[in-house]
Amino acid sequence: MSLEARVRKLEEHRVHWDQVLTGIEGTIALLLKEQIRLNKRQELFEKSVNDRFDLVSDRFDQVNAHFMKIYDRFEQIDNRLDQIDKRFDQLELLIRQCIPTN
Repeated sequence: MSLEARVRKLEEHRVHWDQVLTGIEGTIALLLKEQIRLNKRQELFEKSVNDRFDLVSDRFDQVNAHFMKIYDRFEQIDNRLDQIDKRFDQLELLIRQCIPTN
């Protein structure tokens, strides 16, 4: 094979590999573009999840505060019933003391 034929063959290989590299660079560019799009989508999803979590957390705090008010009210009622029970016991004792025994 002559030197010119070898140079032509090398040039054909260079052109071929340049096309292959151009294709690979194009693929890499598309993959990077897609990765950027997916990253933005992931950020939006995470923001949405965080916002939703914050809303649920706030709602839970509201429900918990309401529950604590109800719990405190039941505690007050329970204390009141204990006082009534003590008074009833005192009344019962007073009545027994006032009734003459035979």
